[in-house]
Amino acid sequence: MATTALLINPNHQTTGLHLPDKADDQARVLREKIGGTLNQGIYHRRAVLHIAENGRSEGLPANLVVWALASAWRGIPLYPIAGPVVITGPDGPDGYLDIDEDLRAQAEDVALAVQETTSAWRQQRPQSEDAAVEAILACAQRVVSAPTCQDAR
Repeated sequence: MATTALLINPNHQTTGLHLPDKADDQARVLREKIGGTLNQGIYHRRAVLHIAENGRSEGLPANLVVWALASAWRGIPLYPIAGPVVITGPDGPDGYLDIDEDLRAQAEDVALAVQETTSAWRQQRPQSEDAAVEAILACAQRVVSAPTCQDAR
């Protein structure tokens, strides 16, 4: 049975993935999806973020969705995250576990909120970079704090 995961691209698009069950096969697929050397970020106790280790220095585009989601999960603004990111569940006995449905839904809802917020900036730009950061973080925090993700919309 395949392991479910979620790919989040820098363009705010999310895609469900089915990873192989074995750890070595999972690592191969993760490298294919993300590229280069992988790093892991633990920003939620039930999730692992698989990130390009040198994404920023390699010039990969910023991933606002993952940055906002990880910041909301941690409760503080974090360092920038670049490139595509795959979210799985934590380590299991022979590879990563499935991403929990509620965390997948949060990630997808944060992606939608970030996309809507940045699209609105085409009509009216934020007053400053700080205002833009605050707007993105506020959207993500509303989604993560909502009793259900549907309530955040």
